[in-house]
Amino acid sequence: MNLPHEKENRDVIPNWRTFKTTSDLGELSKLNSKPEIIFNLDALKLDWINDKSIGVAADLLNAHFISNQKADDIILEASEFINLSSKPSKLLVKLTNSVNKIEKEIRKEIQDNTEDKKNILISQIKFLIENTARNQIGIYKRLTSSNPRNPINWVELSRLYSIEGNKNKSEKCILNALYLAPNNRYVLRCATRLFIENEKPEMAIYYLRKSTHTALDPWLTSAHIAVSSHLEKFSPFIKNALKQRDSRKFTTFDLTELNSSLGTLELGNGSLKKAKTFFNDSLKYPNDNSLAQFQFILNQDKRLNGIDNSNSVNVKNNFEALALKYKEEGNWNKSLENSLKWFLDVPYSADPAVFSSYLLCTVVGDFETAITVCELALKINPSDATLINNLIYSLLQLNKFNEAEKYLQIFNFYFKENPNSFNKESAITAVATNALFQIKSNEVDDGIKLYNEAINMAKKANLNYCVLAAKLNMAKELKQIKHPDSAEKEKEILKLKLEEHKDLEEFRKRNFPITI
Repeated sequence: MNLPHEKENRDVIPNWRTFKTTSDLGELSKLNSKPEIIFNLDALKLDWINDKSIGVAADLLNAHFISNQKADDIILEASEFINLSSKPSKLLVKLTNSVNKIEKEIRKEIQDNTEDKKNILISQIKFLIENTARNQIGIYKRLTSSNPRNPINWVELSRLYSIEGNKNKSEKCILNALYLAPNNRYVLRCATRLFIENEKPEMAIYYLRKSTHTALDPWLTSAHIAVSSHLEKFSPFIKNALKQRDSRKFTTFDLTELNSSLGTLELGNGSLKKAKTFFNDSLKYPNDNSLAQFQFILNQDKRLNGIDNSNSVNVKNNFEALALKYKEEGNWNKSLENSLKWFLDVPYSADPAVFSSYLLCTVVGDFETAITVCELALKINPSDATLINNLIYSLLQLNKFNEAEKYLQIFNFYFKENPNSFNKESAITAVATNALFQIKSNEVDDGIKLYNEAINMAKKANLNYCVLAAKLNMAKELKQIKHPDSAEKEKEILKLKLEEHKDLEEFRKRNFPITI
């Protein structure tokens, strides 16, 4: 059984990208005390509906262009109206062309071949991990040698080492950057993510507390609150966060992660009303992190359904949020595509690879690609138990017993030596994966016994998803070997209620196509 991809919790830990990408995303801009200009497109759209004239159409398209929102049917109608008018100005023609260009790009994206996209993304990830990172490490080693006092170069060298899987060198480089620029927002946020990935959150807390800017900069205040939440500790900067919200000194974008962190805390404390207020504010001008946080929580708590999330389509690098959103909707191709883009965007993290490999195994049934994803991710995070588990599952599905056995020995040793590092879901999955290996090795009775053990463990832990997944996987394996009990197990799984688990429903349809 491969591990369900969703984590129990998610915190608004900063993402770590190149300096240029981070700057382009707007996360390094100078904190702005000037109020933002907000265009009320709803009011302008209503004006257009009531008065379809060239002047109203021009106002609507101008506001739409500046707001950078998605073109809907009303915008497209106003654009067409201008195109058909007798004497549109050159500026209006330019605006309508930009709208039409966006529409064509959307249509082109829909028509692109899903299989080609998947293969291209896998190739890009493979090239980044196996070639680009190594080549760029040489460049940045020379840069840090010729100019050792440039903290940004040290941060980039650290990121490249992390992509190569060299955590020790990565950490040494980030410590150099922190020594040179202990108050720099970019340095501190990147260091925070590195320490989380290296399972050293206390070091992130130490450097954030040490900085004189953390109490003043919402991008750093949010980071401290998020890491504290990760540690299940109280952050002394919550009061600063609330003051920053009320000060009117910061733009909505500057406060997006801060509001998202506060919303997560309030929801955890049982205050739905306050949580909704914070999440609503975080989504007025979100970045990819605050958007992913909301989508993650929304997938778990439908009470947040009424919050306006219409700005999400304009967020750059929103791959994680889209992967979560499309998974919830059952749009598997789009979810997989965005999970691979997420992997390419933040390759140092195991999360997107776990997500991708799970979809490839459970929903798509593409075990060759799942193996590739796991093997690439394990070069970066070689001790990640979930990736190892998903790799074993994929190898066994393709009857690659020798390779699977090698990784299973590592997996079982890790489980035996570090039992406390496995949560209940992981422990259940470990038993089920061993069950699969036994059946594939013709030790069928032992495999059935272990599957039933996994099912009973899941029942005791009240983990219904794991109960269902184990039953489905056991029925699938018994069907393949034409076991005497397979018909009975098949009848049982056909009666399972899977409405709340679209991925398991898809698994059932794929593996029992005649009877479903």
